[in-house]
Amino acid sequence: MIGDFLQALILYYSLTGRTALAAKFIAKGLEAENVVVTTMSTRKAQPEDLKNKDILIFGTPVHVSAPAMELRRFLNKLPEDALKKTKKFAIYTTYFLSGSEMALSTIEEILRDKGASGEIQKLARRAGFFRSLWHVVTGDTQDEEAWIAFGKLVATS
Repeated sequence: MIGDFLQALILYYSLTGRTALAAKFIAKGLEAENVVVTTMSTRKAQPEDLKNKDILIFGTPVHVSAPAMELRRFLNKLPEDALKKTKKFAIYTTYFLSGSEMALSTIEEILRDKGASGEIQKLARRAGFFRSLWHVVTGDTQDEEAWIAFGKLVATS
């Protein structure tokens, strides 16, 4: 914690950009609750980036009912008790058809194996191309609002 501000890291893998966009909206929700947020792709992240964070949020697209291999690979390389000191955890997925529950459960199991304890907030939102395009055409902000609300929930729970 810096002063009275919680520190959060949103670590995600994004193939098409939708999971990265969700990270941006989740960060807005966290920041609205005075949380200092860093967002980072698994491509650039190092295990030490997770240290000294009060909140860790992991994001992944769903690939055949599973989280992205890149995120699983990153988490599996962490030392056994790497997450023991972190206070709050959350997981989010973006998906096209289905399989998000299984992907969320897989990530939760890995986090627990690495020392995470307590409640882990979870959210999955459909993010197919045509659905996203429809939101742009109609001006619908439902998905953006849901991601922001998720960020606020993680910050305040």
